[in-house]
Amino acid sequence: MANLTYGVIRGEKQFNDYCKKRWKKMAWFCESFAHNIDGVWIERFYSKSPTDECYEQYFLMVMESSKETDWHSTDDISRKVHEDIRNGRATLLKV
Repeated sequence: MANLTYGVIRGEKQFNDYCKKRWKKMAWFCESFAHNIDGVWIERFYSKSPTDECYEQYFLMVMESSKETDWHSTDDISRKVHEDIRNGRATLLKV
């Protein structure tokens, strides 16, 4: 079973800046999911944290890790991230 790691970015501009910086290309979405960029699974969704005035756009990126992690399923990661955002506990990537 693969070890997975993830990152979360809030905002389309921040996500696009991250893509340009890391991969030198943009993600292309079909509905809420992007094609893989260098093996990274990307989900786009809207959620509202306690500090948000309205629903904001978030991007979840899941990738394999060479280190031992507690994560082995994109579904488990996605559930945790959605819950963490709603509860104000999400750790966002700095872009």
